[in-house]
Amino acid sequence: MILRITLLPDDVSFKKLDVRELPGPASNPTGYFDPNVNPSVITAGTTYHTPAIGWQEVDKSNQYGDEASFKKWPKIWVAGVQKWIPGSYEWSIQLRWQIRDSNNEHTLPNRIQKHEITSDDGTSIDTKLEQTTDSRTPTP
Repeated sequence: MILRITLLPDDVSFKKLDVRELPGPASNPTGYFDPNVNPSVITAGTTYHTPAIGWQEVDKSNQYGDEASFKKWPKIWVAGVQKWIPGSYEWSIQLRWQIRDSNNEHTLPNRIQKHEITSDDGTSIDTKLEQTTDSRTPTP
């Protein structure tokens, strides 16, 4: 999911700001993502948030881009059958801002991103900033 984020208020310019997300662990694992339910979740993929981009410039429209993705989770063995099982986890993503090249970081409120497998056929959704992907089935 590609997001275009607009900083408000829009009657001032944030063009000289940079923003970035910080890495961090997942929380609230359920079902497929709960290591007590699926011990292989530890090695199957990662629930650790690792932002792909460092500092991003806010443009003259007070906007910058963000990508939210949820992929590469394989089927697991359940009662002798390989399949997905419903489950979810969240990231409470820490966000920072600075005036470009100042090296003086400030904190913004955390964002929540939720990853969820909604059925045993692997149908899944990703939610961030109150936006949700269409349901889709992952490739094993």
